[in-house]
Amino acid sequence: MIELRGLESVLSLKRRLEIPLSCIERASHVWSLNEDEKKQISPRRRIAGAYLGKAIYGRYLTKLGRAFFAARKYPEKSIALYLRECLPYKIVVIDAEDPRTTTLLMEKIRR
Repeated sequence: MIELRGLESVLSLKRRLEIPLSCIERASHVWSLNEDEKKQISPRRRIAGAYLGKAIYGRYLTKLGRAFFAARKYPEKSIALYLRECLPYKIVVIDAEDPRTTTLLMEKIRR
């Protein structure tokens, strides 16, 4: 469950995004992706949402398909969730204040 509050929910036009663990194919820190992978997930066209300074919120098209972003452009804090066909998104990029979040998420996906 990803819950957006305040300005984030206004800019992304969404308050909550539910992603079942079974829908997550893999999770990665954005900083650990190679340049080609970063190009594939970078937003190409906005569907609904907004940029605010170094932050990006909402639904965008990427080379992989439809994506949801709720992240500042600081890759050391961003997590990329690659999804299976069970949601309208192919990828979700979010900020995680605690880097251990990704490790715990990856462990749950493997089980």
